[in-house]
Amino acid sequence: MGRTASYGLEWNPNIGVGVFRFGDRTDRYISAMGPDEFPDEYDEDVGWKVYGWLNPELRVFVEDDKIVSVACYDECWYRGVNLIGTDLSKAIACIGSNPEDDPEAFDIDGETEVAFDFDEVNAQLWVKENIVIAVMYGFSPEEENPDPIINRG
Repeated sequence: MGRTASYGLEWNPNIGVGVFRFGDRTDRYISAMGPDEFPDEYDEDVGWKVYGWLNPELRVFVEDDKIVSVACYDECWYRGVNLIGTDLSKAIACIGSNPEDDPEAFDIDGETEVAFDFDEVNAQLWVKENIVIAVMYGFSPEEENPDPIINRG
């Protein structure tokens, strides 16, 4: 049984996912919840450290020792709906925002996955065969406007 499972992974836009709060220093999470995967390398596209937990599977992306993004692969709840495993149209209706035009398609292990950016709420849904398979969330401090989050990994 994973250490994060009891915390629930509910997304609060621009606040965080479950117990993980955007902008928080990571040391308290590392000491309290010991990740299953420690960062041996950085995310090459944006230069973030990546910590991982396995049950439920998630990744926490860190810049300057602060949480900047959380990616969920097994579960992530919003308005009572687990977005992972949900049909894309139902996920869009739940989020209450339309994705940006021109989603990006990626070949991942010989299969096509499409990334839909929801800049209004700082989320990105990864979809395969019209089903959400991963969700990445970030935040935009008022003084900053980071690029959309990409590279599911």
